Amino acid sequence: METIDANAVPDLILLNTIDEASVYNTVCNRYYKDQIYTYIGDVVISVNPYKDVKNTSPATIEDYKGRYKYERPPHVYALANDAYSDMLRNCQNQCVIISGESGAGKTEASKIIMSYIAAASTSTTGVDKIKKMLLESNPLLEAFGNARTLRNDNSSRFGKYMEIHFKHNGAPVGGKISNYLLEKSRVTGVTQGERNFHIFYQLLAGLNQNELDNLRLNPSADHYNYLNRSTVRTVPGMNDKGEFEKTKFAMSILGFSDTEIQEVYRVLAAILHLGNVKFAADVLDRSSNQPVTDIENKPLVTVIANLLGADPDNFYKCLLMRSISTGYNVTKSIIHIKNNKIQAELSRDSLAKGLYERLFDWIVKKINQTLFTEKQEQLLSIGLLDIYGFEIFDNNSFEQFCINLCNEKLQQVFIELTLKCEQEEYQREGIKWTPVDYFDNKDICNMIESAKPRPGIIPLIDQCVITNHDDKHLMELLDQNLKGNEFYSSWIKNRDRSIPDGHFKIKHYAGDVLYSLNGFVEKSKDTLYSDLVSAMKSSKSAVVQGLFEDVEVGSTNKRTVTAGIQFRNALAALVAKLLQCNPHYVRCIKPNEEKKSLTINEQRTKHQIQYLGLLSFPSLFSFFLFLLFPSFFLFLFFFSLNTLQEEKKSLTINEQRTKHQIQYLGREEVSYHQRTTYKASNPISRSC
Repeated sequence: METIDANAVPDLILLNTIDEASVYNTVCNRYYKDQIYTYIGDVVISVNPYKDVKNTSPATIEDYKGRYKYERPPHVYALANDAYSDMLRNCQNQCVIISGESGAGKTEASKIIMSYIAAASTSTTGVDKIKKMLLESNPLLEAFGNARTLRNDNSSRFGKYMEIHFKHNGAPVGGKISNYLLEKSRVTGVTQGERNFHIFYQLLAGLNQNELDNLRLNPSADHYNYLNRSTVRTVPGMNDKGEFEKTKFAMSILGFSDTEIQEVYRVLAAILHLGNVKFAADVLDRSSNQPVTDIENKPLVTVIANLLGADPDNFYKCLLMRSISTGYNVTKSIIHIKNNKIQAELSRDSLAKGLYERLFDWIVKKINQTLFTEKQEQLLSIGLLDIYGFEIFDNNSFEQFCINLCNEKLQQVFIELTLKCEQEEYQREGIKWTPVDYFDNKDICNMIESAKPRPGIIPLIDQCVITNHDDKHLMELLDQNLKGNEFYSSWIKNRDRSIPDGHFKIKHYAGDVLYSLNGFVEKSKDTLYSDLVSAMKSSKSAVVQGLFEDVEVGSTNKRTVTAGIQFRNALAALVAKLLQCNPHYVRCIKPNEEKKSLTINEQRTKHQIQYLGLLSFPSLFSFFLFLLFPSFFLFLFFFSLNTLQEEKKSLTINEQRTKHQIQYLGREEVSYHQRTTYKASNPISRSC
C-alpha cells in the first residue's frame, strides 16, 4: 500500500499517527532540508537553523502577501499575514506569542514578523517614516538588552511586548513598547563563558580615540572588572564596531538628540569605571567601634562623578556611608552609618545596576515618546511578545525564578486559549470526543504567586523583605507553607540529598529546576541607598536627573514595592492584555546546545515537543476542523500535495486514507482516527 511520507507533511494535523516519534520525525526531516517551519493548524513551529536559510528576502515576502496561508509552504510570514488580515477584516486587535527556551530563535522570529508587517502594510511618505522607526527600535533594544549567554549568542535579557498601532485602512501610525524585568544583575556579575550587555563592547570598539579619552576609557574590555570576569570578549558573526554604528543610527532615527546620545555614553562609561573602584581593607572606627573602609583610588571617583554630573566630594561620601531614616513625621530622624568593605561594594554595585536599569527604561520611554500617537484606543494593533525563554542553568537564582514564572504564565495563556478552551466548547455543545490529555500548569502558577489560601513563594519573599529577614528564614517559610505541595521540593521536605541546603526545586511545566536561595531576599529588596539617589537627582546632567525623577528620597510612610511583587503585577497586566487580543502562536525549538546547524539532539528536541504542547494540539485542532469543515481537510490534503511539490519532496499517497477523507464529504457521521463517532449536523459556534 502507498503511504503519504510522514517526513514530508507540512502540517502535523495531516499525520496518520500523532505521537512523539511521528512529530519528531516530521520536524527533524524538514529541518535537515532547511524547512525550519512546520504548521500545527494555526500554530507555527520554528526550529533554530543556526545559519541563514535564505527564506526572508523581499521576493519571499511578496510570495506571501495577501495569500491564504496554505497556498505557500509554512512560514512565519504566513502567520504575520494572517494576523494583519484578521485585524483589518474583523477590526480586532491581534497578538503574536512567541515562546520557547533561551536560544530557540524567538527574537529572530519577532524581527522577521515585524519586517513582514512593515513591508505588507500600506505605504506613504509619513507611514514609511513610522515603519523605519519601528524597525530601528530592534537594534537599539538589542544593544542595551541582549547579551551572549552560555546558550545563546544574542539572548534577550529582558521581556518585550511591542504594539504596532494601525489606522483602520491598515497604515501603521505608531507603537508602544512595554519592557519587563531587565536582568540588571548581569551588569556587575558576568558568568564565565558569557558577556555583559552588548552595548559595553560596542562602546569600547566603536568610539574613536578622542571620544574614548573624553570618557577616560580604555578600548580593551580586559581593563574593566564588570567585563573581565569572563574571558569571552567577542561573539561569532558579530562585529561590535559595526553594531555600534547601527545603534547610533537607530538612536538618531528614533529622535535622540546629539546631547542625549553623548549623555548615554557618559552613563555607560561611569558604570564601567564604577566596577574599578577599590575599597580598602576594613579598619576599626573608634567612634562607632565598627569596621569601616575607605577608597583606594580616589581620583577615579572624581572621574565617575564628573561623568554623571555629580558633586565629587558628595559622591565620594555617598559611596562610603549611608543614611537610614527612622520614625515618622515629627519623630522622624536620620542616622548616618559608615560602610564596611562589603557594604561599600554592595552599594557601588547597586548604583551600577540601578543606573543601567533606569537608563534602559529611559531609552524605552524615549522610543515610546517618538512612536506615540493620539487616540490609541481608537486604533487597531498587532502585539509581538518576545520574552526570555525558559532557563535551567547550573546555578539558578532570583532572575531565573522570575524568567521561568513568566514562561509558566505564558504556557497557561496557551492552555487557556487553545487546549482547555476548545474542549470546554465541545463539552458545552454535547459533542462526544476522546479528551486530549495535556498538563495544566495552573497549580504551579498559584504555588508561586498566590497569596491565598496559603502564601506562595513571591508573597513569602515579600514577607521576608518587610520583616527584614534573610534567605535562611525564607527557606524555613517555604518549607512550612509548601510542605504539602507536589510541585515543591527541598531537603527538609523530601529528605532528598540531591537538593543542597539553601536550595529548593520546582517542577515546572518544562522540567525540574533547582534554585539557590542565596540572594533572593536582597535582590527582591532592590536596595539603592537614598544618599546615592539624592546625588543622582542633584546631577547637572538632565538625563541622569531624569533617570531618578520618580524616586522619592527620605519618605518612610510608603513601603517600597519589592521586585518580585512588581514583576508579578506586570505579568498580570501583560496576560490581561494578551487575553483581549486574538492570539497567534510561534513555538520555537532549540535543536542542540552547541549552536550548530543541521544538528539535532533527539532527547532535548523531544523534551521540547512534549512541554510546548506539540503533541496535544494536533489531535485537538484536526478534530475541530473535521467537526466544522469536513471539506477543509480535503483542501488541506491537496494543499499538502502542492506544498510538497514546491518543497521538491518525493510524494506517495495513502490510497485508503485519501478515499476515506473524500467520503467525509456529504456524510453526517465522521470518524476521527477511529477514536470516536459524533454527529456533525449542527453548526458549532465558538466562544473563544
